[in-house]
Amino acid sequence: MSSSEEFDVFITVTGFNHYPNAKRLFDGDEVTLCREIENEFDKSAISVYSEFGKIGYVANSDKTIRKGTISATQLATIMDSTATAKVIEGGYYEAICRVVDVFDVDKMILKASGFYNAGEYSQALPLFLRICEKYDSLLLMQYTADCLVKLGKYKESLNFSEKAIKLEENNKISLMMYATALHKLEKYNEAIEIYSKILAITENEKVRQALSECRQQLNNK
Repeated sequence: MSSSEEFDVFITVTGFNHYPNAKRLFDGDEVTLCREIENEFDKSAISVYSEFGKIGYVANSDKTIRKGTISATQLATIMDSTATAKVIEGGYYEAICRVVDVFDVDKMILKASGFYNAGEYSQALPLFLRICEKYDSLLLMQYTADCLVKLGKYKESLNFSEKAIKLEENNKISLMMYATALHKLEKYNEAIEIYSKILAITENEKVRQALSECRQQLNNK
């Protein structure tokens, strides 16, 4: 099994023998995955449909999950109610599929964080942006905002800082990123307001220095 995408998600589709509509799946065929949240036996159950109807389930047992694929339980946490999958290894009784537009979030976050910690912000940013398209997370928004600041993309950083502040209004890290972007954009009055808000929450010498600098810039104008 191989893929051009490092973060692709693969599944084993099994149980063909239990469904009369099941036909052999060939490489390149597409199937539809549907979560069965109301399944009384398995809340993580994900049924699989081809053009012929229901043909099986995403494997969710150590006995049926092929190496390199994830379980239905794992997939259920990262997919919507439905998804499309493309067959990469067909067969009469089971098949290996790549799930379309779903990615391994844990692996992507680990990779992005590694780039970030190494100061490789231009490599970390695309990964954080891709994750943020699907997930609202305070930490992810902060990482993304900080990458944008480090890369001099201050206007874009404002957007993610604002999203982070909406998730937690008085978070000092989010407020600092927001104030820093405003400061860099020479929006001194707005930056002063946010820096002052931070100082009302906690004493911080760097924030106080930044506040003083903004005031000095306004006086110079």
